[in-house]
Amino acid sequence: YLPDMKMLPKAVAQAAAEAGAAKVTVVAGPTQLPTPPGVVRVDVTTAREMYDAVMARAKGADVFIGVAAVADYHVVQPKGHKMKKGDGPPHFELAENPDILAAVAALQAGNLIGMFKGGLPVACSVMSLVYVVGMAIIWLAPETKGQPLPE
Repeated sequence: YLPDMKMLPKAVAQAAAEAGAAKVTVVAGPTQLPTPPGVVRVDVTTAREMYDAVMARAKGADVFIGVAAVADYHVVQPKGHKMKKGDGPPHFELAENPDILAAVAALQAGNLIGMFKGGLPVACSVMSLVYVVGMAIIWLAPETKGQPLPE
């Protein structure tokens, strides 16, 4: 259990830096949270900026950990000013934001498959094992021990 999900990216980055990771970079939306020591932070304000910042760094990364999600949609033409009641009901056109996780996964899929001589079936088996072990660790952690796993 985490009391505030906004703390999760900071906690993961801090743990990676403290564990001795060579370089830890966090791409962060607007936040008041301080950057942990030893962590490089790239500030962004839009989902598109986050996508661009992540993709610019993901190709050279050994590990990518996505710990938060951006909005699925953005307003196509933001007004830039307060809309008043007398102007009538607001109308917004929405467009999908890019799927950052899917884009990074597509970049890394070739690298992952190439690491295993058995090809895709072996790579999928290993990733399934990593997922199961990760879920077991979360389930056995003192904060979550005995609690049902999230769906």
